[in-house]
Amino acid sequence: MAETITGAELVAQALIQRKVEYIFSLSGGHITPIYQYLEGSDVKIFDTRHEQSAVFMAEAWGKLTRKAGVAMVTAGPGFTNALTGVASAYFSNTPLVLIAGCVGLDNKEKLDLQDMFQEPVIKPMVKKALVCQKTERVNEYVDMAFRIAQSGRPGPVYLEFPVDVLTTPVQKDAVRYTR
Repeated sequence: MAETITGAELVAQALIQRKVEYIFSLSGGHITPIYQYLEGSDVKIFDTRHEQSAVFMAEAWGKLTRKAGVAMVTAGPGFTNALTGVASAYFSNTPLVLIAGCVGLDNKEKLDLQDMFQEPVIKPMVKKALVCQKTERVNEYVDMAFRIAQSGRPGPVYLEFPVDVLTTPVQKDAVRYTR
C-alpha cells in the first residue's frame, strides 16, 4: 500500500521548506490541522488575541524583512477580522501571505459553521486570491502565493484551504511539487 499524506501536513512541510520563521495567528478549528504538523518545528507561531493583530504583525515582519509575512486565520469571523491588516499591506506594497481556512467543499452553502464566500470579499485588496481545492496541489498553491507576494510590486496574497482539503489523505506519489 502506498504512503499517504494530508493537506495540512503538506502545508506545514511547504512552510518549513520555505524557511518561514514566524506565523502570526489566532487559532481556530478550520486551521487546526496545520498547527498539528507545525508543532515541534522551527516555525514559531505567535498566537494573538485578535486576527487583525496577527495580520498587522505579519505586515510589520514583511516591511522589515521584505520577505512575505505570514498570517493564518480561521473561517468566517476570523477571516473578516483580518481584512483591515490585509488592506494596509495592499496600500503599503508589503509582501504578505494570508492563509485562511474555510468550510469543506462538500459543506459549502449548507449553513455549516462560519460558512461564507471569502474569496470575493478579499479579492479587491490582494494581488491574487488563491483557493486550493485539491490536496495534491497544496505545494503548488503555497509556492504561487509566496512567489506572487514577493515578485514585482510586492503585496498581500490570499491563500484559502477548505478544511477537507487539509484533512484528506492523498497518495504521496500524486502530490505535485514545484521546487
